[in-house]
Amino acid sequence: MIAEARPGGTYAYTYNGTLTSPSAVTIHSVFDSDGRRIAEYNQATGALIREYVWNGWDPVAVIEGGVISFVRADHIGRPVFATNTAGIKVWSATYTPFGGVHVSTGTLPANRFPGQWFQSESGLHQNWMRDYDPTTGRYLQADPLGLIAGMSVYGYANQSPMSYIDPDGRNPVVACLLSPACRNTVIVAGYLIYDLLCADEWQDYAAAIVNAILNAGNPCKGPLKAICAYPFRGGKGPRGSGPNESNRPPQSPATSEQPIVVTPDGVALPADPKYSIPDTYVENPYRSGSYGEIVNGKFVERIRIDPATPTGKPGPEYSHYHLDGGPSHYSPRPGDSNPGFGP
Repeated sequence: MIAEARPGGTYAYTYNGTLTSPSAVTIHSVFDSDGRRIAEYNQATGALIREYVWNGWDPVAVIEGGVISFVRADHIGRPVFATNTAGIKVWSATYTPFGGVHVSTGTLPANRFPGQWFQSESGLHQNWMRDYDPTTGRYLQADPLGLIAGMSVYGYANQSPMSYIDPDGRNPVVACLLSPACRNTVIVAGYLIYDLLCADEWQDYAAAIVNAILNAGNPCKGPLKAICAYPFRGGKGPRGSGPNESNRPPQSPATSEQPIVVTPDGVALPADPKYSIPDTYVENPYRSGSYGEIVNGKFVERIRIDPATPTGKPGPEYSHYHLDGGPSHYSPRPGDSNPGFGP
């Protein structure tokens, strides 16, 4: 066991890498399928400590002890302040360019850059695949994808923290500021809910989302049913999914016959196992919707999900996919070949 004395007690790593602290409370964190922390429990008693609500990778609200704090985030998803139900600010923070807290008031949540969680024990940010040091703007471990993700295997988000985010520590993507469409959707409880409101109505809308989750379990069964989309099944990482090609959310559950949806901010796939991207595939950091394998140190594309071909150019005028880097296109549309994504 490796131990280190710090203010407040001695912190240690066990043989299997588990971090222990002087605190008598062990917290069990629960994450959704995209890696967002959604709840924390007291591991000994099973009691719920707090819950988190997200808009893509932007924090929307924190619920603790029945008290709701509505969170505002900046353009890259860092929490900058929160208000209570009366609209009174309860905490605020400003940050250094590479994510360290500069000045804060009140008790901040532990989330920092998207996908990063501050660890008071080490002063680092846990970023899924790696640990990040905001004082240097670099990771402590090399990128697990190697040079395919860029020449700097220790740098954060292409050294452009105001333009890129890296929620899992291995795949920088453009932040929402550069892709405004990603602010048109809210992903909660595995469902897509379309945010059609103005910024000054955000708190009321966030309250409606939280109320739907707490009282109905499934927001699509509550007061937001009219703007619910089908269950999220497609894409990985922070891109999430966006409106369909007619810019109107579908009103019924997805089936394997529904079209693939590709928008500037992500991909939504029909709710069918044949469209599950194999866990062994990685996403091409230089092309959205491209997945494949690392073979002899090189990326080999196995699946590419494309948007509709622009009018006047050869190709299908609807979203489709390609397999193994080939030119043939496939889709769930009637008359098209549709083998699915199996390896």
